[in-house]
Amino acid sequence: INTVSVFIPFYCISIYSNAAFRYFGYTFYKFYANCLSYRRKFFSDVLMSEFSFITQMNVEWGDMDALQHVNNVEYFKYFQKARIAYFEKNSSEDLFVESRISTILASTQCKFIYPLKYPDTISIGARVDLMADQYFTMKYAVISDKNQKLVAVGGAKVVMFDYDKNMKASVPQEVKKRILNLEKTKVELV
Repeated sequence: INTVSVFIPFYCISIYSNAAFRYFGYTFYKFYANCLSYRRKFFSDVLMSEFSFITQMNVEWGDMDALQHVNNVEYFKYFQKARIAYFEKNSSEDLFVESRISTILASTQCKFIYPLKYPDTISIGARVDLMADQYFTMKYAVISDKNQKLVAVGGAKVVMFDYDKNMKASVPQEVKKRILNLEKTKVELV
């Protein structure tokens, strides 16, 4: 008998199944707990492979609304935190402070796919996918580490803004260079 065929029915039930635990014992439970942990890591890695930057955050109890799932506004806060962390990683915030040219959010959107609940940890992928003279667009993906499901995807148009002149500005060449060096996937330049 192929050992995989013996394990598949119990895996489909659940690793926490009392029947499987009683029949196979603690060793079986530990084996499948380890397999599930590996499977979750693999799923997350595959889904996030196109993102050059991934950050993790905890879902807070206060993020939920009266219906006991994370309120839609919180996703935009997650995107904002990921966007700021993205620029901190590639050290662009230093350039923004020196020149008084920084970013301002022009638009943002989110597609909600699966409800997120407390307690959970989420992985948020962020990347720049298009860069123009005065703006760039970013893509986001949010994965529930507990459920190993994609819970939301989003995007944003981020405009460069000169706060001294109070008008749009070109993306500084050093910022463009750092973004292009950080990205795994090809950034479309327009």
